Amino acid sequence: MPRVPTDLNEARRLTIAESDAARANGITMFAIGIGPEITPQVLNGIANQPPSQYSFQVDQFEELENILNTVSTAACSSPGEAGQLFPFCMGGV
Repeated sequence: MPRVPTDLNEARRLTIAESDAARANGITMFAIGIGPEITPQVLNGIANQPPSQYSFQVDQFEELENILNTVSTAACSSPGEAGQLFPFCMGGV
């Protein structure tokens, strides 16, 4: 039976635990927070290290465009097959 978080703190703990499991399986984790409700500590717990390369936060959805180049550069240079999986890494879309 799936576990359903009953409060925001529990949801954050579960999210970080799932991120840890994903990293243990070789998955590179990026975290993008929108708004003040999610703390840098939670984002950094989700993302790979160092946070400066894998963790990002903006105040509003409209600000996502401001970090697009930084995020796409980080994704394309991350270990693994990201450069092959994302068309923008190969000069596409």
